[in-house]
Amino acid sequence: MARGCVKIIIGVCFLILAISVLFFIFVWPEEKKKATALLVYHVDKAAAAFNADFGKPPPDDPAEFAAALRGRNDREKVYLRGKQVLSREGRFTDYWRRDLLIEKNGPDGNLTVRSTGPDGIAGNGDDIGPADIWLHYPEEKPGGNGEGP
Repeated sequence: MARGCVKIIIGVCFLILAISVLFFIFVWPEEKKKATALLVYHVDKAAAAFNADFGKPPPDDPAEFAAALRGRNDREKVYLRGKQVLSREGRFTDYWRRDLLIEKNGPDGNLTVRSTGPDGIAGNGDDIGPADIWLHYPEEKPGGNGEGP
């Protein structure tokens, strides 16, 4: 009887191990993309709110950008709280621990925030920008039934 219990316990442990490996191979990378899209969306939205309040975009230096959105600005207004974003060494990062890219677009100097995605190479097909949020949360798209995530 004891030998049978040991075999069952070992079988259950191997099943849990197999499920965990499959999760980290197939599910976890997509969850990272989804979470990064949400993070980029919130940072981009906070930068737009800063721009609307101050009449200019936040600084484009990553550390100064993060500081300005966290309340170290002329009005001491907080646009992002610590739990809404990931950061390392005072800069916003994605779920692959790479700095978010902050780019000026257009003549007005507005900033766009994006992640380089899983491979860390900017400009190829896996970059994650603020518009990618709707790929993961299509039911929340403005104009539908909600105002976004």
